[in-house]
Amino acid sequence: MPETEKISQFEKIKNRVINFIDFVRLKQKEYSGEISFEELSEVLAAEFAEFQNSNPQLNEEFDPKVQFELVKKTPKEVRKKALDEFKTKFETQKLALAECRVYLERLIRQNPDLKREFLDATIEKFARGYGFSQNQKQIFKDLLDKYQEKRSEIIDLKEKYPNKYDLLNYLTGLNFGPQDNFEIFFDPMSITFKASGEVAYKISHGIENKKGKNFWNGEIGGFHKILKEISVIVIPIITSDEFKTIHSIATRRIHRHEMEHAKNSMLHEYFFGFNSLKSNVLKYRDVEFDDESKISSYLNDVYPYVLTRARDEFISYIIQGKNVSQKIFSRNYIYDYLGTLGLYPDAPYSILGDVWRKKITELEVRYQDTIKKSIAAFYLLRKDAKLNSEVAVALLTDKEFSRWPIEVKRIIEFSRSSKR
Repeated sequence: MPETEKISQFEKIKNRVINFIDFVRLKQKEYSGEISFEELSEVLAAEFAEFQNSNPQLNEEFDPKVQFELVKKTPKEVRKKALDEFKTKFETQKLALAECRVYLERLIRQNPDLKREFLDATIEKFARGYGFSQNQKQIFKDLLDKYQEKRSEIIDLKEKYPNKYDLLNYLTGLNFGPQDNFEIFFDPMSITFKASGEVAYKISHGIENKKGKNFWNGEIGGFHKILKEISVIVIPIITSDEFKTIHSIATRRIHRHEMEHAKNSMLHEYFFGFNSLKSNVLKYRDVEFDDESKISSYLNDVYPYVLTRARDEFISYIIQGKNVSQKIFSRNYIYDYLGTLGLYPDAPYSILGDVWRKKITELEVRYQDTIKKSIAAFYLLRKDAKLNSEVAVALLTDKEFSRWPIEVKRIIEFSRSSKR
């Protein structure tokens, strides 16, 4: 179906109401990846109608920075009223921005190659009703530009290496052939390889020099890695009959988890400059920590880097559909990012042993406390504001992990006051 016809059809059905049974059925199809564009359009149209019913439209451009400056200039006798109106519009628009992002992601998952004009029309549909500023629309434009760049790289590789063995050999530098059984999937922003047994071990070992324990034992797991600027995902497959049912569910969730990492690599670079955060840490590899100022400088650069990595992992688990606690980021657990950098109190990093131990202990306490509070804030947001995980994550898209408790407090206060 031509894209113009799709846009037309999307607009035609936006006021249709599908019954609850059909809605649930289509949501299940969407979750399993079996929904058609027309069916997804029906679901999104129904959800958008409900969103409009629950969140009155602004119907005029609302630039928060500009409007807040106007509030500050309002006469004192009416300033409180003006501030309350500002807060209502601000929080309503913020929720609309999050919903818009989630709609775009769902459309892209269903069809990664939708024409840009259709995606732009989806943004404009929200923008008209909820007053997106030019800056807010520019952020969507920037992110779609970056998405399409990544997508083009995936398509180019697919066309350049139509033979799956040649493609995997190009990415890994190894030598796979017809004797190696694996599947390949071209995701919106990544390439996924699914394999079993020794082939999964060979791929994982070759890509990241992993010991391959989880793969080797036949356990379900996966990982995401950037190779030649391409997001590559590896997921092991269990072929025994007794595991087929649980395998299909588990691998779908793991795949979603790893694709979230691929998406986060783009978002974290755009909003937080993640590559610079990483470079700031790596520049200390050959530094001699012979005075306190060098230690402090290093650990100050480490802190935002490890927090962003923890943020990425937490979000990926949430989108996968699995709740996790701070524990997985603790010492000697699977995501011990401080340990990955060798940052232990007794590590021989510095001749100033006592200073090092004191500084790294303070960093670890601060790091763990931030993760604990941020995770708790997210769960509170999802429960109190009655949001699904995707929208809750989208609300915090441009917020550093350490800022989550403050941001969540404001959202919840508004949510509660609007229900009075």
